[in-house]
Amino acid sequence: YFRDRSVFTHDELLMPSSVLAPSFQERIGTRTLEDVSLRNWFSPIPVDVWATYISQQAVMTDGLSSDADSRNLVLTVLCNEFRRQYRYGRQEGSQFSALIRNLLAEKRCIPFETERGAAAKTPNSFTTDFPTELYLPSANLEAFSGISSFRKVSKDLKERGISDDFLLALGVRKSVNIEFLFSNLDKLNWGENPKPLINYLRTATLSSQDRENLR
Repeated sequence: YFRDRSVFTHDELLMPSSVLAPSFQERIGTRTLEDVSLRNWFSPIPVDVWATYISQQAVMTDGLSSDADSRNLVLTVLCNEFRRQYRYGRQEGSQFSALIRNLLAEKRCIPFETERGAAAKTPNSFTTDFPTELYLPSANLEAFSGISSFRKVSKDLKERGISDDFLLALGVRKSVNIEFLFSNLDKLNWGENPKPLINYLRTATLSSQDRENLR
């Protein structure tokens, strides 16, 4: 394999041993590698093959702050491919979405917001969590303050161009599950200020049964 430079723009991205080193690819030339006469010998590494490989590497499984830059670079590549596949068509986008969720949903690979400087003090500590344990930065969690602690995805990802749609595809949550509300009704006190509850209900995904239970 060789790197498609329109997809893999950074040489520091980890690659399987079957991929030519950037220096060799540079020496041979991408145009030469893409020549029809060499198709039986060389082809660009498919993103799904690379995604399967990278999802098994420590950078995407161990969740250490020392891997933050490399991990965010991987997420950026996957998000760009996510967008590209949806531009090809809904079916292509859905297939890629299912692939990356299957690969990463149970990996500690999404950075969360921490107190400023906390990560720097503990370079070998976890600064990531499983997608399903995190919430979008825009999630309104005020209604549940004091009941439980919630982690939001690091705003740094948005600054890198990683979309909410991509994060949701991985399993990141948009709002607190309605079952959590029902199970903690006796602990919540909105008598003086019901606004947090109203804001939560406006953004929550509710079934007809959920609405009936709320009555």
